[in-house]
Amino acid sequence: KKLRATKSSAHEPDKVQNAGEANVIHSDSGEGGSNWLSRWRQKQDVRKSYYAAARSGGTAAQTAGGQKITSSGAGSKLMQNPELCGRMVAAARGALGPDKPLTVKMRIGWDAEQLTGVAVARQCETNGADLITVHGRTREQMYIPPIDVDAITEIRKAVGIPVLANGDITTAEGAKQILEQTGCAGVMIGRATYGRPWIFREVKHYLSTGEALPQPSVAERVAIAKEHLQKSLEIKGDHVGILEMRRHMTNYFKGLPDFKSTRLKLVTSLDTAELFATLDSIAERWGDFDVSGTVPEPLSHDL
Repeated sequence: KKLRATKSSAHEPDKVQNAGEANVIHSDSGEGGSNWLSRWRQKQDVRKSYYAAARSGGTAAQTAGGQKITSSGAGSKLMQNPELCGRMVAAARGALGPDKPLTVKMRIGWDAEQLTGVAVARQCETNGADLITVHGRTREQMYIPPIDVDAITEIRKAVGIPVLANGDITTAEGAKQILEQTGCAGVMIGRATYGRPWIFREVKHYLSTGEALPQPSVAERVAIAKEHLQKSLEIKGDHVGILEMRRHMTNYFKGLPDFKSTRLKLVTSLDTAELFATLDSIAERWGDFDVSGTVPEPLSHDL
């Protein structure tokens, strides 16, 4: 769908950038504009109905969120057409050339009657994919039931290229368990990385030593958050870089006492200097607070 923005005042958006599901609107005012807030609220409403339908037994295709992608035949709808998946991978390989890595992320199928994961994986391998990541649920299941470890294993055994397991991996122990269960070459971690990018360090350490690392101190979390914010700004630009950091910021410092007003600054400010100053103030005020046992919760799929 096309969005049209008309500039009539300093408070109205003058640029529209498509960012996946969201439409991020830039504003001369620096406030984001009321239109941006309205669209953000609409997006949250869509997502709430999306997951409510899944929990009640409905399919994502019955909701507005699912229809945006799957009704056009894109996204996980492609799981119904393994041959088309193969042609798409072949086209991507032709465009990339032989030397650049080409990876594919997929589910185990569309629904319980169409478990096409093996067929899709074989098509991807045959047509030039170098690695496949498998989320262990069907499209119909969304994110509600536990992942199907056996289905991931079956797909891994069906191809000769590396396969990564994905879904519900939130701890180092969980990563080791799924690797042992599936025989996969590695894991892909999603929601658990929000506000906890050090989880990769935890997994690596646990796999090599069998020991669990303590959680970083407040000062360490601040240093990581500042580096994370700086990289986000460099890659996405100030406006989008800040907006995309907000859900990370809310998780970095969960568990700190009397943190509400500070958290509000982290998720509302559009000023980079203020954000970095706020992070520094967290280290100063809560630097001695023990968070060695505080593990940020994985980001909810409802957000």
